[in-house]
Amino acid sequence: MTEKTEVLVFDLFNTLIEIKDNRHFFSRLYGLSNNGFNVSTNEYRNLLLNTPIEGVFNVLPDEFEIFFNENISSLEAELNSTRLFEDSISVLEKLREQYTIILISNIASPYKKTFYDLGLDTYFEKVIFSCDVGLIKPEIQIFRIAENYSGKSGKQIMMIGDSEKSDINGAKKMNWKHVKISRKEMKKSKYTIVNLYSLNDEIATYDKI
Repeated sequence: MTEKTEVLVFDLFNTLIEIKDNRHFFSRLYGLSNNGFNVSTNEYRNLLLNTPIEGVFNVLPDEFEIFFNENISSLEAELNSTRLFEDSISVLEKLREQYTIILISNIASPYKKTFYDLGLDTYFEKVIFSCDVGLIKPEIQIFRIAENYSGKSGKQIMMIGDSEKSDINGAKKMNWKHVKISRKEMKKSKYTIVNLYSLNDEIATYDKI
């Protein structure tokens, strides 16, 4: 029998919350630059995800900070439009009574604000943002932070997220249990749920294997 699940690790965006008015703020800034701030799109993405915004200002040419400040209203619109999925709080309320709850999110630092504004910090014992730790899912080291904090490993931990590449493949590398949430699907399938309400059933099924 598989070890009992003791730790749940959640992704954030498109798992617990969503941006209703997505302006693709940082992509837009990149497009405004004549030479892409002298970095490739992949380098740009990684820099945003593993560096606080003040550090990004220091690394990229001055035009990035200029464009950032000139278009800040677009970023604010995104942040203000961020909403919880209707199942997020009620499910987290119940789960924290039984499990250690941890968050791992690939996130550019301005978007951290929504996590706290929506009161989600109340439900997590440990919060790991890529921009704070300089690591990006599916890098093994960012998952190891969760293991080291919880004192658990392998099948004692379950990852819940929407990204096959970042969340599910990362969990597989760690030999964690994993459940993909795909909110646009019509019905759940093996290891895939369409909302968080069915997560308890998925955990129970996993733990019986």
